[in-house]
Amino acid sequence: MVVKSITSRVEFGSSRQIPSLKELIKSDPHMFSVIPRKFLPGIKNPCWYEEFTGNITSDPYRTNLYGRYSRRFRTVFQHLRSTFRDHLLHRSRKPYRMRCLPFFYIIGQPKCGTTDLYDRLRLHPDVRFTTFKEPHWWTRKRFGIIRLSEGFHDRYPVEDYLDLFDQAAYQIQGNLTANTKGSPSHPNIIIGEASASTMWDNNAWVYFYDNATGGEPPFLIQDFIHALQPDARFIVMLRDPVERLYSDYLYFGIANKSAEDFHEKVSESLQLFEGCLTEYTMRSCVYNTTINNAMPENLHVLLASFVSSPLSASSSFTSSSSQTAQDGCSLDEEWANNESLQSW
Repeated sequence: MVVKSITSRVEFGSSRQIPSLKELIKSDPHMFSVIPRKFLPGIKNPCWYEEFTGNITSDPYRTNLYGRYSRRFRTVFQHLRSTFRDHLLHRSRKPYRMRCLPFFYIIGQPKCGTTDLYDRLRLHPDVRFTTFKEPHWWTRKRFGIIRLSEGFHDRYPVEDYLDLFDQAAYQIQGNLTANTKGSPSHPNIIIGEASASTMWDNNAWVYFYDNATGGEPPFLIQDFIHALQPDARFIVMLRDPVERLYSDYLYFGIANKSAEDFHEKVSESLQLFEGCLTEYTMRSCVYNTTINNAMPENLHVLLASFVSSPLSASSSFTSSSSQTAQDGCSLDEEWANNESLQSW
């Protein structure tokens, strides 16, 4: 019932107008000024050297908002702080630090075994991740969202996000004492990022962009990633949509759950969504934050997967259809062996 109700209204041949690079830069000029268009040659991971303009004796992570709200990151930053100066490359009397973005993104879906894959890939000697699995920068922290129900906090600048990859950048860079040229010592190391919201969560748009696009966001998160990293890899894990929704129901929410309660919540959510469709387009209803927040059961992940094509702007990605299980899905161990990464 859930899938049929949705697919009967989806125009699978329709596509959205992808914004131009000029429009994206105008929307977020600072981010595009920080991240270069080209990365260092000779290494797999997208990295570059950025001039460090601060005081090298001060704490470079003092204002990082991840460190403010996360004890785990404060511990990591404390270690990074103690070795920061050792990793500065000096050229023409100016200090430079290596900066990196992820080579690949595990972008969803929730309750489809992304944590299992994350844990397996962490065992690979050439794969690094951030301190915890899901920084949610692209979809939430960039807009100052920790939990939407709590309102807005300070927006996390792109520099705070890049700080999360400093530990991996140091390992790619290697020991500058022995390597004064600054050429990476470990060029095959790649960095992953596993925020499962990256595929579907565009809820913040209504608070930050004007509504001149007929109820749809003028820019999707995926537009920005593609503009900055056209060669980024994406891993998508899928699952029977109804089983995934039921697993999501069991994981979140109140106690005393049952199949009957799940059915009632899904039915009420569908009624809200179908009521929206009587006045607005499918895309407008999917991106309607008011409707999404009012649904007693979160259909937004499923709905966004049908109407948006988050990977349509991306040149390459890896897709995996996972096994179905109530607590998530497990992948075969070949994902974590050496051969699986050589094709990348």
